[in-house]
Amino acid sequence: MRARIIGAAALALAAALSVGMAGSASAAQGLSAAQAIMSTTHGTTAHHTTTGAQHFEVYATNFEASYAPVYFTGVINTVGTGYKDFAEAQDQVYAPNAGSAAGGTLVIFHPGLTQTTGTTVTFDPATCITSITGSGPVHFIQGTGVFAGISGNGTVDLDIRVFQRKKADGSCDNDLPPIGYIEIAKGNLTVTVHS
Repeated sequence: MRARIIGAAALALAAALSVGMAGSASAAQGLSAAQAIMSTTHGTTAHHTTTGAQHFEVYATNFEASYAPVYFTGVINTVGTGYKDFAEAQDQVYAPNAGSAAGGTLVIFHPGLTQTTGTTVTFDPATCITSITGSGPVHFIQGTGVFAGISGNGTVDLDIRVFQRKKADGSCDNDLPPIGYIEIAKGNLTVTVHS
């Protein structure tokens, strides 16, 4: 997730118009995980491939932050830190405790959800709340460490709320930074992990 994070000025403008915010994400519906485990032996080394259901969730409460926690359940069960790059449709995740001392990294790639694709933006002038929602394909790619060789495909759902300030006359203040921000991304995939 080498990415740029949208600053306060851009976010304020987005509240009035249309915006895509940093985040990768996805929608959860507890998938029943039928896991297939396959072993092949080369000499004395056994290689295992595990395929099954994977869920992840990303939560962010500060639009200026570059990092957000990422929670994995399923084939991978761990917590990581994601560097958000919504504009480039990818979030780079580092999970230091994912099965080994070194942990690993992976990229959550969501080409269908960017600042210009896959999102719907609505603005309520009565509440001064901008809502950004979207859904699209998501992939796990570029794994390192314990995630080397990982692959995954599924869908991600994004839900963002941006809370603008109100002026004394009750109108929305699009000049000052928002007073609140919440981003929730939830994804469901089928992943394959090699060990």
